[in-house]
Amino acid sequence: MKKDGFSELDKLTQYLKNNSGICIEIQGHTNGNKRIRGSYKGNFKGSSKKLSQHRAEIIKKYLIDKGISSDRLNAIGYGGAKMIHLNPKNQGQANKNIRVEIHLLPRKANILTTVNQD
Repeated sequence: MKKDGFSELDKLTQYLKNNSGICIEIQGHTNGNKRIRGSYKGNFKGSSKKLSQHRAEIIKKYLIDKGISSDRLNAIGYGGAKMIHLNPKNQGQANKNIRVEIHLLPRKANILTTVNQD
Protein backbone atom coordinates (compact mmCIF):
# COMPACT_ATOMS: atom_id res chain seq x y z
CA MET A 1 0.00 0.00 0.00
CA LYS A 2 1.23 3.49 -0.79
CA LYS A 3 2.15 5.68 2.18
CA ASP A 4 -0.45 8.33 1.36
CA GLY A 5 -3.11 5.61 1.37
CA PHE A 6 -2.99 5.31 5.15
CA SER A 7 -4.33 8.83 5.69
CA GLU A 8 -7.24 8.07 3.33
CA LEU A 9 -7.95 4.83 5.18
CA ASP A 10 -7.88 6.67 8.48
CA LYS A 11 -10.48 9.11 7.12
CA LEU A 12 -12.59 6.14 6.02
CA THR A 13 -12.17 4.54 9.45
CA GLN A 14 -13.40 7.70 11.16
CA TYR A 15 -16.34 7.96 8.77
CA LEU A 16 -17.34 4.36 9.50
CA LYS A 17 -17.01 4.92 13.25
CA ASN A 18 -19.25 7.99 12.99
CA ASN A 19 -21.82 6.15 10.83
CA SER A 20 -22.36 2.74 12.39
CA GLY A 21 -25.17 1.76 9.99
CA ILE A 22 -22.95 2.05 6.91
CA CYS A 23 -21.32 -1.00 5.37
CA ILE A 24 -18.79 -0.96 2.56
CA GLU A 25 -17.69 -3.09 -0.31
CA ILE A 26 -13.94 -3.03 -0.88
CA GLN A 27 -13.22 -3.74 -4.54
CA GLY A 28 -9.78 -4.78 -5.76
CA HIS A 29 -8.89 -4.28 -9.43
CA THR A 30 -5.93 -5.11 -11.68
CA ASN A 31 -4.71 -4.20 -15.16
CA GLY A 32 -6.03 -7.23 -17.05
CA ASN A 33 -6.48 -10.89 -16.24
CA LYS A 34 -2.98 -12.25 -16.73
CA ARG A 35 -1.19 -14.70 -14.49
CA ILE A 36 1.30 -13.00 -12.20
CA ARG A 37 4.71 -14.61 -11.85
CA GLY A 38 5.99 -12.16 -9.27
CA SER A 39 4.84 -8.79 -8.03
CA TYR A 40 7.13 -5.80 -7.87
CA LYS A 41 8.31 -7.06 -4.47
CA GLY A 42 8.40 -10.64 -5.74
CA ASN A 43 6.13 -12.04 -3.05
CA PHE A 44 2.93 -12.77 -5.01
CA LYS A 45 2.23 -15.37 -7.67
CA GLY A 46 -1.14 -16.35 -9.07
CA SER A 47 -4.06 -14.95 -11.00
CA SER A 48 -4.94 -11.28 -11.34
CA LYS A 49 -8.26 -12.01 -9.66
CA LYS A 50 -6.45 -13.55 -6.70
CA LEU A 51 -4.14 -10.51 -6.48
CA SER A 52 -7.10 -8.12 -6.55
CA GLN A 53 -8.80 -10.14 -3.78
CA HIS A 54 -5.58 -9.99 -1.77
CA ARG A 55 -5.45 -6.20 -2.12
CA ALA A 56 -9.07 -5.84 -0.99
CA GLU A 57 -8.42 -8.15 1.99
CA ILE A 58 -5.44 -6.03 3.07
CA ILE A 59 -7.72 -2.97 3.26
CA LYS A 60 -10.36 -4.99 5.11
CA LYS A 61 -7.79 -6.18 7.66
CA TYR A 62 -6.54 -2.61 8.18
CA LEU A 63 -10.08 -1.43 8.94
CA ILE A 64 -10.75 -4.36 11.28
CA ASP A 65 -7.48 -3.63 13.10
CA LYS A 66 -8.71 -0.03 13.55
CA GLY A 67 -11.91 -1.25 15.23
CA ILE A 68 -14.41 -1.61 12.38
CA SER A 69 -16.56 -4.74 12.68
CA SER A 70 -15.88 -7.30 9.96
CA ASP A 71 -19.62 -7.80 9.37
CA ARG A 72 -19.70 -4.28 7.89
CA LEU A 73 -16.96 -5.02 5.35
CA ASN A 74 -17.14 -7.04 2.15
CA ALA A 75 -13.91 -7.53 0.16
CA ILE A 76 -14.17 -8.58 -3.49
CA GLY A 77 -11.43 -9.05 -6.07
CA TYR A 78 -12.54 -8.32 -9.63
CA GLY A 79 -9.18 -8.81 -11.33
CA GLY A 80 -9.31 -7.08 -14.71
CA ALA A 81 -13.08 -7.39 -15.14
CA LYS A 82 -13.75 -3.68 -14.51
CA MET A 83 -10.83 -1.85 -16.05
CA ILE A 84 -11.00 1.92 -16.55
CA HIS A 85 -8.82 1.68 -19.70
CA LEU A 86 -9.53 -1.53 -21.64
CA ASN A 87 -6.44 -1.16 -23.83
CA PRO A 88 -4.03 1.06 -21.90
CA LYS A 89 -1.71 2.97 -24.19
CA ASN A 90 0.82 3.93 -21.52
CA GLN A 91 1.84 3.15 -17.95
CA GLY A 92 -0.31 5.98 -16.58
CA GLN A 93 -3.45 4.41 -18.04
CA ALA A 94 -2.39 0.96 -16.87
CA ASN A 95 -1.86 2.30 -13.34
CA LYS A 96 -5.45 3.63 -13.25
CA ASN A 97 -6.64 0.05 -13.68
CA ILE A 98 -4.63 -1.02 -10.62
CA ARG A 99 -6.72 0.25 -7.74
CA VAL A 100 -8.93 -0.45 -4.76
CA GLU A 101 -12.35 1.20 -4.71
CA ILE A 102 -14.60 1.68 -1.71
CA HIS A 103 -18.35 1.54 -2.31
CA LEU A 104 -20.69 2.62 0.46
CA LEU A 105 -23.70 0.44 1.19
CA PRO A 106 -26.35 2.39 3.09
CA ARG A 107 -27.62 -0.38 5.36
CA LYS A 108 -26.19 -3.42 7.07
CA ALA A 109 -28.89 -5.62 5.53
CA ASN A 110 -27.68 -4.75 2.01
CA ILE A 111 -24.29 -6.37 2.48
CA LEU A 112 -25.85 -9.54 3.88
CA THR A 113 -28.36 -9.71 1.05
CA THR A 114 -25.63 -9.21 -1.55
CA VAL A 115 -23.44 -11.95 -0.09
CA ASN A 116 -26.31 -14.43 0.33
CA GLN A 117 -27.52 -14.03 -3.26
CA ASP A 118 -24.21 -15.12 -4.77
